[in-house]
Amino acid sequence: MPEINQTVPSRKRCPFCDAPALLVIDSDHHGVFYSLGCPVSNCIAHNILYTIDAEEMSMTEGIEKWNTRTRPCGKEAGR
Repeated sequence: MPEINQTVPSRKRCPFCDAPALLVIDSDHHGVFYSLGCPVSNCIAHNILYTIDAEEMSMTEGIEKWNTRTRPCGKEAGR
């Protein structure tokens, strides 16, 4: 498990409903994992969480992936 004083990077809000992202740090018989996603039950991103095996990807890398936003199809940067 991460140390209690570990700094958690800032997370962007849900891209679909604008709710604050939910980060859960937990463990089971497979080891420690991080789940990151939208906590709103009727949002399309609910239960479509990024479940990250702590051995394969750090929490910071997972949050960076959650925070990545793409431009809508056909849109150029700055428009």
